[in-house]
Amino acid sequence: NAVGVYADRRRRLQVVDPDDRELVMSCGAALYNLRLALSHIGEGLDVSILPNGTDGDLLARVELTGRPTTPNAETENLFAAITNRHTCRRAFDQTPVDQKTVHDLRNAAFAEGAWLFDVPDEQRHKVTWFVTDADFIQMSEPAFRRELSHWMRTSYPVRDDGMPGYALGLSELQSVVGPLMVRTFDVGTSQAAKDDELSRWSALLALIVTSTDEKPDWIAAGQALQRVLLPATAAGLQASFLNQPVEIASMR
Repeated sequence: NAVGVYADRRRRLQVVDPDDRELVMSCGAALYNLRLALSHIGEGLDVSILPNGTDGDLLARVELTGRPTTPNAETENLFAAITNRHTCRRAFDQTPVDQKTVHDLRNAAFAEGAWLFDVPDEQRHKVTWFVTDADFIQMSEPAFRRELSHWMRTSYPVRDDGMPGYALGLSELQSVVGPLMVRTFDVGTSQAAKDDELSRWSALLALIVTSTDEKPDWIAAGQALQRVLLPATAAGLQASFLNQPVEIASMR
């Protein structure tokens, strides 16, 4: 009658995510998918966040109420988008996102206790500076590069996790030698140039924000992120992440 959502600390990234902030956010995104899937099949549910307190690995508990529900059209559209949503790490078309869609994405984040702020064009250079500066900082650290290379995969990997080469825009050969290059050389300049283009020229650059920076906020941010990404996917949009500035404590 219930599902527990746990953090899997075996998969934590000790260098880039030492406090497990992004790990918990990813579990929040999975929690929203679970809620959506149960609503899709007509199950009523109650959600308890951190039912055992902030210590431990249990992040949420989803209990079935036994009260059937009827999914609406929005639920069905978002459920269908779950398996279609993939991170795009290539350059984006610059066609502006229409304001109704932006408004809907703001409402989606707000429904999960977070805010989505779209960055005005005249402010993009400030965000871009933070992103590229963070690229240089992270890529200059051998421990970060080793951790990153550990999660890079060939274009057709045997393992189901990690980042396959095609998702990074790499050829089959590049996906084989890429991890060695990243592990061995400081590639901050090339990464910063790529992220500079993403930040400056994407159709929409947005921040998801919570009021404080505690574990319940991380879960809320993850749920808000997924609740934003799914309607964006349903609207034909793709998304990428420029998390580097919030991964460095002093910049965050």
